[in-house]
Amino acid sequence: MTFTDHLTTAKISVKAKKKDGTPNLKTFFNLCSASGFFDLLTDAEHTNPNNFMATKKRKTAKEVQNELYLEVAKNIIELLETHQKLNYVKPWISLATDGLPCRNITTDKPYTGINKVLLSFFGDMKNYPKNAWLTFKQAKEQGGNVKRGEKSSPIYFFKPLIVDKNRKYYTSDEVKTMSEAEINAKDIQFIPMLKRYRVFNVFQTEGLPEEWYKYEEREPLPQVEQHQRAEQVLNDSGAKIEIKSCNRAFYTPTSDSITLPLREQFTAGMDEFYSTALHELCHWTGHPSRLNRKQTGRFGSKSYAREELYAELGAAFICAELGYEKTITNSAAYLKGWLKALEENPRYIFSAFKQAQKAADYIMERTSVVA
Repeated sequence: MTFTDHLTTAKISVKAKKKDGTPNLKTFFNLCSASGFFDLLTDAEHTNPNNFMATKKRKTAKEVQNELYLEVAKNIIELLETHQKLNYVKPWISLATDGLPCRNITTDKPYTGINKVLLSFFGDMKNYPKNAWLTFKQAKEQGGNVKRGEKSSPIYFFKPLIVDKNRKYYTSDEVKTMSEAEINAKDIQFIPMLKRYRVFNVFQTEGLPEEWYKYEEREPLPQVEQHQRAEQVLNDSGAKIEIKSCNRAFYTPTSDSITLPLREQFTAGMDEFYSTALHELCHWTGHPSRLNRKQTGRFGSKSYAREELYAELGAAFICAELGYEKTITNSAAYLKGWLKALEENPRYIFSAFKQAQKAADYIMERTSVVA
């Protein structure tokens, strides 16, 4: 709005007052309409007298949570649909030019799970050379700022809402001072609440330490080294793996064994062989003696689709740890099932990423390969 626009607003607000000086909203609205002031506003919501006069209803915590889950699901759906549009070549986790994992540049702490996938997706869309991120506040604390006009990217975390049986709220510090008996007496509950935070890539900022903007273009690991690292992960797992001439790869829970076709049967090369092997190894982590996931669903069932997504994502996390990318599956049936599951229940995606991260961590904690 220009200075003249603001002056118009001031004149209208003065005229739209009662004799005792209190505002007369009806007069104010009529004067705004007559002066053409509403034409200056870009938000159509403000041009509706019903919206203007009404008090905006505050959203409930449940409504806010549902909107956040829908927002996350929408981002993952966009990633899967982009993969389909690009003829099935999109990786789950895109490695930036510097080849380093997705991380917060101020703490050097890596992002995990769904945030690792989302930030690599957003970074790849903008072609940032570093997968390094920070909040607006962190940029300010480091003496820098976000460049004008830059848009943030969302990340998501669960934070506990702490309440007692009378719905009284507590901070985590207050609970730390309580004895176990007091916690039990008050029936303290920790309710996980999804929170959204906004971050910026370091190349959306200015004025930060110079070394944060520097990077070396890291050459991808030679395929031989990639394959050696993947082979070591398979060996270190201790899984029973049989490689023989057959038409498909699969994990059998009853015998707790993995069956893989011969390496030469993979027409796309050894990358495909090891991606498939790691996928089956993630299924292997679901055995009752390990992470104990339900693995009884038949092909086409919801439980089957869930387990397949756990293994798909888990393999992608492991590949990223090993220094290379895993392309999202090109199975139309799997993609259709995942998209349907997301649309029906947006909360499903967080369970999937949580289970996938657990599977990847279980495998990587047992290998001598340094990520």
